[in-house]
Amino acid sequence: MSLPKGGDIMDQEQVNQVMYQMADILDNSQLMQLKKVLEDLSSEENPEDDSKELLERFIATKKLEGRSDRTLIYYRKTIEKMKCTNHHNR
Repeated sequence: MSLPKGGDIMDQEQVNQVMYQMADILDNSQLMQLKKVLEDLSSEENPEDDSKELLERFIATKKLEGRSDRTLIYYRKTIEKMKCTNHHNR
C-alpha cells in the first residue's frame, strides 16, 4: 500500500487498509482515534460525503467493532434497501 504524496487525499479504501494493518498493534480506542484522524485529514479537501461513502464508513466502523461478516452483509443490504425505498418515494 502506498500512502498519498503531496496534497493527495486518502480515500476510504486506503483508510481501511491502514486500519486493518494496525488492528493487531493498537487497542480498539486507539484504532478509533486513528480512524478519526485519517478521516478528518481526508475530509479537509472533500467536506461532503455521498451516501456510498457514508455507507462504506459505517460498514468499516462496524467491522472494526468486531461485527461478523453476516451482520455486515445484513447492515449493507438493509441500508441499501432503505436508500432505494427512500429514493423512490421522492
